[in-house]
Amino acid sequence: MTHDKIQFSNAVIDEMVYLLPDAAKLTISLNNANELTLIAGNNVSTLLLYLPKSGADMSEESLLSLHKLASAVKLSTEHYLAINLKNHANLLFKDFASMPNIKQVICFGITGEMIGLHLDYLIYKPFIFNNLNILISDSLEGISQEDKKLLWHGLQLMFKLNI
Repeated sequence: MTHDKIQFSNAVIDEMVYLLPDAAKLTISLNNANELTLIAGNNVSTLLLYLPKSGADMSEESLLSLHKLASAVKLSTEHYLAINLKNHANLLFKDFASMPNIKQVICFGITGEMIGLHLDYLIYKPFIFNNLNILISDSLEGISQEDKKLLWHGLQLMFKLNI
Protein backbone atom coordinates (compact mmCIF):
# COMPACT_ATOMS: atom_id res chain seq x y z
CA MET A 1 0.00 0.00 0.00
CA THR A 2 1.14 3.50 -0.77
CA HIS A 3 0.28 6.78 0.89
CA ASP A 4 0.63 9.71 -1.46
CA LYS A 5 -1.08 12.83 -2.68
CA ILE A 6 -2.49 12.30 -6.14
CA GLN A 7 -3.08 15.39 -8.21
CA PHE A 8 -5.84 15.54 -10.79
CA SER A 9 -6.38 18.43 -13.14
CA ASN A 10 -8.76 20.25 -10.77
CA ALA A 11 -8.43 18.47 -7.43
CA VAL A 12 -6.00 17.15 -4.85
CA ILE A 13 -6.98 14.11 -2.85
CA ASP A 14 -5.24 14.05 0.51
CA GLU A 15 -6.23 10.56 1.62
CA MET A 16 -4.73 7.12 1.99
CA VAL A 17 -4.39 5.55 -1.46
CA TYR A 18 -4.54 1.79 -1.86
CA LEU A 19 -3.17 0.04 -4.90
CA LEU A 20 -5.81 -2.41 -6.07
CA PRO A 21 -5.56 -5.21 -8.61
CA ASP A 22 -6.97 -4.44 -12.05
CA ALA A 23 -10.08 -6.47 -11.24
CA ALA A 24 -11.12 -4.03 -8.50
CA LYS A 25 -10.73 -0.61 -10.10
CA LEU A 26 -12.67 2.29 -8.64
CA THR A 27 -14.51 5.04 -10.44
CA ILE A 28 -13.65 8.54 -9.29
CA SER A 29 -16.50 10.91 -9.94
CA LEU A 30 -18.10 14.01 -8.48
CA ASN A 31 -20.95 12.04 -6.95
CA ASN A 32 -18.75 9.14 -5.76
CA ALA A 33 -20.56 6.71 -8.08
CA ASN A 34 -18.75 3.47 -7.35
CA GLU A 35 -21.63 1.09 -7.99
CA LEU A 36 -19.56 -1.00 -10.37
CA THR A 37 -16.88 -1.80 -7.80
CA LEU A 38 -19.18 -4.54 -6.54
CA ILE A 39 -18.44 -6.51 -9.70
CA ALA A 40 -14.79 -6.71 -8.74
CA GLY A 41 -13.65 -10.22 -9.55
CA ASN A 42 -12.55 -11.32 -12.98
CA ASN A 43 -14.13 -14.72 -12.26
CA VAL A 44 -17.64 -13.27 -11.96
CA SER A 45 -19.46 -14.20 -15.15
CA THR A 46 -23.08 -14.24 -13.96
CA LEU A 47 -25.12 -11.57 -12.19
CA LEU A 48 -28.15 -12.61 -10.17
CA LEU A 49 -30.16 -9.42 -9.74
CA TYR A 50 -33.05 -9.50 -7.31
CA LEU A 51 -35.53 -7.10 -5.76
CA PRO A 52 -37.19 -7.95 -2.45
CA LYS A 53 -40.99 -7.76 -2.48
CA SER A 54 -40.96 -5.96 0.86
CA GLY A 55 -38.32 -4.94 3.36
CA ALA A 56 -34.64 -4.38 2.84
CA ASP A 57 -33.81 -7.89 1.67
CA MET A 58 -35.41 -11.17 0.63
CA SER A 59 -36.21 -13.76 3.25
CA GLU A 60 -33.44 -16.18 4.22
CA GLU A 61 -35.39 -18.96 2.55
CA SER A 62 -35.57 -17.05 -0.74
CA LEU A 63 -31.87 -16.12 -0.60
CA LEU A 64 -31.03 -19.76 0.05
CA SER A 65 -33.16 -20.71 -2.98
CA LEU A 66 -31.23 -18.18 -5.07
CA HIS A 67 -27.91 -19.77 -4.13
CA LYS A 68 -29.30 -23.29 -4.63
CA LEU A 69 -30.39 -22.32 -8.16
CA ALA A 70 -26.88 -21.05 -8.88
CA SER A 71 -25.43 -24.32 -7.62
CA ALA A 72 -27.97 -26.35 -9.65
CA VAL A 73 -26.78 -24.69 -12.89
CA LYS A 74 -23.20 -25.50 -11.85
CA LEU A 75 -22.10 -21.97 -10.93
CA SER A 76 -19.46 -21.88 -8.21
CA THR A 77 -19.63 -19.04 -5.70
CA GLU A 78 -16.72 -17.18 -7.30
CA HIS A 79 -18.44 -17.16 -10.70
CA TYR A 80 -21.64 -15.35 -9.72
CA LEU A 81 -22.66 -12.31 -7.78
CA ALA A 82 -26.10 -11.82 -6.21
CA ILE A 83 -27.07 -8.14 -6.13
CA ASN A 84 -30.02 -6.64 -4.27
CA LEU A 85 -31.22 -3.95 -6.69
CA LYS A 86 -32.78 -2.08 -3.77
CA ASN A 87 -29.24 -1.34 -2.55
CA HIS A 88 -27.97 -0.45 -6.05
CA ALA A 89 -30.86 1.40 -7.64
CA ASN A 90 -28.59 3.14 -10.16
CA LEU A 91 -27.28 -0.11 -11.62
CA LEU A 92 -28.40 -0.32 -15.24
CA PHE A 93 -27.97 -2.73 -18.13
CA LYS A 94 -25.46 -0.44 -19.84
CA ASP A 95 -23.20 -0.66 -16.77
CA PHE A 96 -22.74 -4.41 -16.73
CA ALA A 97 -23.09 -4.88 -20.52
CA SER A 98 -19.80 -3.00 -20.90
CA MET A 99 -17.98 -5.51 -18.68
CA PRO A 100 -16.40 -8.23 -20.84
CA ASN A 101 -16.37 -10.84 -18.06
CA ILE A 102 -20.17 -10.73 -17.55
CA LYS A 103 -21.88 -13.33 -19.77
CA GLN A 104 -25.24 -14.00 -18.05
CA VAL A 105 -27.74 -11.87 -16.18
CA ILE A 106 -30.68 -13.38 -14.33
CA CYS A 107 -33.30 -11.04 -12.90
CA PHE A 108 -35.62 -12.11 -10.08
CA GLY A 109 -38.56 -9.79 -9.48
CA ILE A 110 -37.02 -7.18 -11.81
CA THR A 111 -38.42 -6.16 -15.16
CA GLY A 112 -36.16 -5.26 -18.05
CA GLU A 113 -37.34 -1.66 -17.85
CA MET A 114 -36.12 -1.39 -14.24
CA ILE A 115 -32.55 -1.88 -15.43
CA GLY A 116 -32.90 0.25 -18.57
CA LEU A 117 -33.58 -2.64 -20.94
CA HIS A 118 -36.50 -1.54 -23.12
CA LEU A 119 -37.32 -4.40 -25.47
CA ASP A 120 -39.84 -7.19 -25.87
CA TYR A 121 -39.09 -10.41 -24.02
CA LEU A 122 -40.90 -13.39 -22.57
CA ILE A 123 -40.63 -14.08 -18.85
CA TYR A 124 -38.71 -17.31 -18.02
CA LYS A 125 -37.36 -17.53 -21.58
CA PRO A 126 -33.65 -16.72 -21.98
CA PHE A 127 -32.63 -14.33 -24.74
CA ILE A 128 -29.40 -12.79 -25.96
CA PHE A 129 -29.00 -9.02 -26.18
CA ASN A 130 -25.66 -7.21 -26.66
CA ASN A 131 -23.84 -10.53 -26.24
CA LEU A 132 -25.40 -11.10 -22.82
CA ASN A 133 -27.54 -14.13 -22.06
CA ILE A 134 -30.50 -12.76 -20.07
CA LEU A 135 -33.36 -14.41 -18.21
CA ILE A 136 -36.12 -12.46 -16.48
CA SER A 137 -38.15 -14.18 -13.77
CA ASP A 138 -40.71 -13.37 -11.13
CA SER A 139 -39.41 -12.93 -7.60
CA LEU A 140 -38.43 -16.10 -5.78
CA GLU A 141 -40.52 -14.88 -2.87
CA GLY A 142 -43.88 -16.58 -3.21
CA ILE A 143 -43.17 -18.10 -6.65
CA SER A 144 -45.73 -20.74 -7.62
CA GLN A 145 -44.82 -24.36 -8.35
CA GLU A 146 -45.77 -23.90 -12.03
CA ASP A 147 -43.56 -20.81 -12.31
CA LYS A 148 -40.69 -22.69 -10.60
CA LYS A 149 -40.91 -25.29 -13.37
CA LEU A 150 -40.85 -22.57 -16.05
CA LEU A 151 -37.89 -20.90 -14.35
CA TRP A 152 -35.97 -24.17 -14.13
CA HIS A 153 -36.65 -24.93 -17.79
CA GLY A 154 -35.41 -21.44 -18.75
CA LEU A 155 -32.25 -21.92 -16.66
CA GLN A 156 -31.65 -25.30 -18.29
CA LEU A 157 -31.85 -23.65 -21.72
CA MET A 158 -29.65 -20.75 -20.64
CA PHE A 159 -26.89 -22.94 -19.21
CA LYS A 160 -27.29 -25.72 -21.80
CA LEU A 161 -28.03 -28.39 -19.21
CA ASN A 162 -29.53 -31.74 -20.19
CA ILE A 163 -33.27 -31.26 -20.54
